[in-house]
Amino acid sequence: MRNVILSGLNLIVGLLNEDDRIKTIFSANEDEIDFNKKDLYPISNVRVDSNDFNSNDVTFEVTIIDQRDTNKRAITNKLNGNDNRWDNWSLSYDVLRSIINKIDRLQNDDNISFVSSSNPVLIDNAFSNGLDGYSVLITLNFPNNLC
Repeated sequence: MRNVILSGLNLIVGLLNEDDRIKTIFSANEDEIDFNKKDLYPISNVRVDSNDFNSNDVTFEVTIIDQRDTNKRAITNKLNGNDNRWDNWSLSYDVLRSIINKIDRLQNDDNISFVSSSNPVLIDNAFSNGLDGYSVLITLNFPNNLC
């Protein structure tokens, strides 16, 4: 019998490891993300958000962020601006969408099932390094034999 939290964490981290766009994976508090400013981007952070002992659901917060690069040249395209924020948001959204789709179609020996995901929350020029991306809550259900 495996612990449901570790089973869920391993499932999500395994999918993140399969995506070659993600360079660093954390399981840290917000104040620990990119603390040393030496991480390889894009980065992902996975944390437990909540547990429901009655339904055997565990909700994970999955965040994908990338560093904003600002161009010092004059801006000719006012829509896109002088940085890569749209690229960061697009990549983050695509990685999260891919993970959710894979978990939703998942067939596994532990019978872990996808319950739901929240709407993505936009991250805009956040943390000490100016990071952009998205965060989403993913709820998984674990059968009684894993609990």
